[in-house]
Amino acid sequence: MFAANSATATVTVDPTADTTVESNETVILTVSPNAAVYNVSATNGSATGTINNDDSIALNSVSVSTNTQFISEASTSNLVYTFQRTGNLNAPLSVSFTVSGSASLPGDVTSPGLANGVANFAAGVSEVNVVVQLVNDSLVETTETLVVTINPSASYSIVTNEGSVTAQIIDDDGQNSETRIIVPTVVDKPYLIPADGIPTAIIFRATADTTLTVVPVGSVSLTDQVQVLDGDLQSIGTIQNGITTAEISSGSLYSIIFPGQFNERLYSVGSSEPGALQNAQTNLLRSTDVNADGRTTALDALQIVNQLGVRHEGESAPMLQNFPDVNADGRISALDALEVINELYRQRNTSFGTQTLTNSSGRAEGEGITRDESESNVLLNAVEQHDVALVGLSKNVDAVHLVSVDEVIAEAEYSEATELTDSIELLANQAN
Repeated sequence: MFAANSATATVTVDPTADTTVESNETVILTVSPNAAVYNVSATNGSATGTINNDDSIALNSVSVSTNTQFISEASTSNLVYTFQRTGNLNAPLSVSFTVSGSASLPGDVTSPGLANGVANFAAGVSEVNVVVQLVNDSLVETTETLVVTINPSASYSIVTNEGSVTAQIIDDDGQNSETRIIVPTVVDKPYLIPADGIPTAIIFRATADTTLTVVPVGSVSLTDQVQVLDGDLQSIGTIQNGITTAEISSGSLYSIIFPGQFNERLYSVGSSEPGALQNAQTNLLRSTDVNADGRTTALDALQIVNQLGVRHEGESAPMLQNFPDVNADGRISALDALEVINELYRQRNTSFGTQTLTNSSGRAEGEGITRDESESNVLLNAVEQHDVALVGLSKNVDAVHLVSVDEVIAEAEYSEATELTDSIELLANQAN
């Protein structure tokens, strides 16, 4: 509408601000013809205005994590790598990643998702899981690593310090001497981890519900994070700013795993309930490794027997500098020695000792007697009441007998292994 005596008129278009990501838009104003009132210019009869979009598409932020950073090769649980994205989820997204580490695919683990190397997000989906199955073989191996790292891309951004994650697969066959085990007199105290690259473990039992904290003293490194494992060797708790925190339940076994260091590092272990962290008598990482030297040998059985020789079978396990309670029942008994021997038999697939003794079931000793069968009184026919189960060692500490005091005397009459039977007789006399 032109005012009287005015040569111009203004039409105002006010764009509505929104947050929608869209193309630039146009507004076209065209003068409608009206020959009775005015003539429309042939060159300026319309005008176009452009509304520029001021909203941009923010890249998704992506990260990767795992359900546990330590897992036993024999675990019945799967290892799961979880990819997450935040931001606008309207469009699908493909995130590529690289798999590395000492664990081989498919030799040590199997996973179609890992082999594919891409995590595909459907529209509206914020999380994708890649499931990894463990291969429980019989090979004696070192602890293996499985590393998943997100590859950079213009299609997404990677969350700082969350673009790569490592899981360690702990071998359950033979020796695993790569982890040093400390048996302290007091659990909650500072620990100096040496600079030799070997992981260090502290195994303990909780006597009360408590909150465990492991705090690095001095500079904090985001790469050498301390893990807390529960009785199933599953990683628990949280790690924030280098400080590990975990909720601990009374009566349960746990292990603190300090990563291998190439410079000496000092850590402080604390508990919200003073005195709630006690030395464990069971080796959580390998139950049959009684002396914590990284192997299961005849010496492990001998340590149990030596302790049986100075106390009645079945007494509660005392606070000692080893792990004699193999079956974690809270006491030391012949069952613990038998579990060590069964492990030795499984490893060597041969009978123990130069003479093959039999128990009341007619089965040669060491032929894989199970704990359940042993508890049904077929452990050994002469190990009863307070008789002491003894381990006899050959000269090269390579042969083991689990025998009763009475059987020692009979064995001594016909054994060809004079040194073996002499050592057993000596132990028997000492026990009596």
